[in-house]
Amino acid sequence: DATATVVPEMVSEVGGARGSTTLDIENPLDEEILVALSCPDNPRNFIVAPPSVAVPPFGVGKFRVTYAPSSLNQLETGTIVATNEEAGTWTWSVSGRGAEPTKLAATDIFVTLGQTGSGSVSFQ
Repeated sequence: DATATVVPEMVSEVGGARGSTTLDIENPLDEEILVALSCPDNPRNFIVAPPSVAVPPFGVGKFRVTYAPSSLNQLETGTIVATNEEAGTWTWSVSGRGAEPTKLAATDIFVTLGQTGSGSVSFQ
């Protein structure tokens, strides 16, 4: 168990492209460990994938944290927690700011004249 590592601030478009970073976990043991990953205090804004990672003996495991903003220009924070019963707990302090979205590509929906049709537009 150690002090939280501070991760550089991420920036993501609100409703658009999401920022992410890859973090490392170093296994201090001489056996493979399975580390559970989460963001218990702000799972809405910080998505951890995969939810667990196998780390080889004395090796390094990698996982991704994606920032999904819920506000514009406001600092949002969270704590990423990695736990393994034998090896202990790791923590990272993450933060992000929502940026204005860029113009999205147009979505065309076509239907044959005189026929019924449907289409969908996805929003994040």
